Amino acid sequence: MPPLNLLHLADLHLGKRVNGFDLLPDQRYILEQVLDLCTAHNVQAVALAGDIYDTALPPSAEAVSVLDAFLSHVRLELKIPVLAIAGNHDSAERLDYAAGLLSNQQVYLAGQFTSAPRRVILQDEFGELTFDLLPFVRPATVRHCLPDKSKNALREISILGLRGDAPIKEASVTIGDTELKLAVVNGLANAKELLKEIDEGKKFYHLIEVMTCQGGCVGGAGQPYGLKKSKEKRGDGLHLSDNAAMFKRAERNPVVAQMMAEYGEERCHELLHVTYTNK
Repeated sequence: MPPLNLLHLADLHLGKRVNGFDLLPDQRYILEQVLDLCTAHNVQAVALAGDIYDTALPPSAEAVSVLDAFLSHVRLELKIPVLAIAGNHDSAERLDYAAGLLSNQQVYLAGQFTSAPRRVILQDEFGELTFDLLPFVRPATVRHCLPDKSKNALREISILGLRGDAPIKEASVTIGDTELKLAVVNGLANAKELLKEIDEGKKFYHLIEVMTCQGGCVGGAGQPYGLKKSKEKRGDGLHLSDNAAMFKRAERNPVVAQMMAEYGEERCHELLHVTYTNK
């Protein structure tokens, strides 16, 4: 058995529309090319690293069909295992649908975070290859899963130094008897530089988060247009708001609880997200 060839995909955003233009035909064409790549390069595992759909509620039934056709071909025709995680655009709960059943077909989905990454073990000629599937996790979810939910523990996490728009940010946090080394990288050029240092043995991390958008999603293309200073103010405002918030976990916020009870998840998602249209 040769070394495992892994094809890494991310940010498919199936069903996305830009200024009213439907990108799905182009997305279907690109996925067809990906299938050709799998055959040409003897790919033995496909990773889908988040934002599979463009919105939590898939934009159309056709977008769901495109994903279904792609996964079916990868697994049933090419016999390639699939490892997929939810991104911040996906609905973790919806992505988890039939995850147990699909795992029997080597389509491994990790939608909701439940205190530990989902572990998948594959094989190549050198032995076992371990993949820990960690989906997009909001701070409120992490807080809910932490064994220590005291103010001191939350304060320690908030001052780790991982916020801001510095190209590479590093921090360490001790959980139990283990010191975890963390890094957050803004921009793919900086990610390449960091990976080079790791390959050379100069750096080591347990977890690295790579953000294509400078400063994270707050400075991304889906946000209102603004120059660097505007984005910095926006990020600072969010951090200050989070630090001053009385409720650190959404399920304890009585306003959110009342909205969920009265309107349901899908209607709340519509109310709490902004939609931009041409004028």
